[in-house]
Amino acid sequence: MEEIGIKMVPFKFLVYLPDENRYIPIDEIEKDTNYKTVSGTELRDLLDKGKDIPSWFTYSEVANELQKSRPPVSKRGFTVFFTGLSGSGKSTLANGLLVKLLEQGSRPVTLLDGDIIRTHLSSELGFSKEHRSINVKRIGYVASEITKNGGIAVCAPIAPYESDRNYNRKLISKLGGYIEVHVATSLEKCEERDVKGLYKLAREGKLKEFTGISDPYEDPIKAELKIDSSGVEPEKLVEKIYNYISNKYETIYDDKKDNAGVKFSRMDLIGIPHQIIIGNKSKSDNEIEYKNISYLLFVGWAIKHLSIMTIVNS
Repeated sequence: MEEIGIKMVPFKFLVYLPDENRYIPIDEIEKDTNYKTVSGTELRDLLDKGKDIPSWFTYSEVANELQKSRPPVSKRGFTVFFTGLSGSGKSTLANGLLVKLLEQGSRPVTLLDGDIIRTHLSSELGFSKEHRSINVKRIGYVASEITKNGGIAVCAPIAPYESDRNYNRKLISKLGGYIEVHVATSLEKCEERDVKGLYKLAREGKLKEFTGISDPYEDPIKAELKIDSSGVEPEKLVEKIYNYISNKYETIYDDKKDNAGVKFSRMDLIGIPHQIIIGNKSKSDNEIEYKNISYLLFVGWAIKHLSIMTIVNS
């Protein structure tokens, strides 16, 4: 450094002296001096709770940008990720939670059910381990976009592998909240229900690579909630999940959106009945037709442009 005539200026940690309205390096403070500072953890806590950043800590313009980049928890999106065997009750609970969240009305809510995703987003995939992983990660990506934009994603795939669930958790947790719900209904109970007759076919060897029979299901290790739907009314389980969400995010339901003037339309996409609830406050008086837009493009467009998007299998 001496050879090129440059002197290094070391960066020292500065603290604020409120009595003197000035800043000095922390290693120059005399004993019993009154000073203030904000650590990284404390700053994140202030942002998470939506509290003001002290004016002495940084410029107001910088504080505004920090608040934009890390909105309070009450304003962030989150994902509720159900996982469990076929017939465990995932879709029933996911639909019930969807209704509760829509009734509350403070967030755009999107249901990403396993069957819907398989039909419209992953129709070319089979049921090999590789294809199952791709399918679950696609769901995670869509959920992350919804979460990033302040909405709620309710996902209900089987998602049999822990590595894929962890992948989604890491992806989504960087953008908002993440709650994994393990619907741990026993294999025996799922077979007893067997609404679609899939277990019977799997036992007969007519259906290959079926989770729980010829393909493994890895029980979640990090699930926030573990629920067994055997012998319990779905409404009670939905209430339990809803209360957990309310407690975890505290004020997330404080500011209820006014949806007055929002139009609701029912339409069919690609010939398959769905209930699409759409709302766009800036164009609430216009009827919008999407019948000729592919499902995937519609989802991407709606997430970006609409204030409310809900997709429910009917």
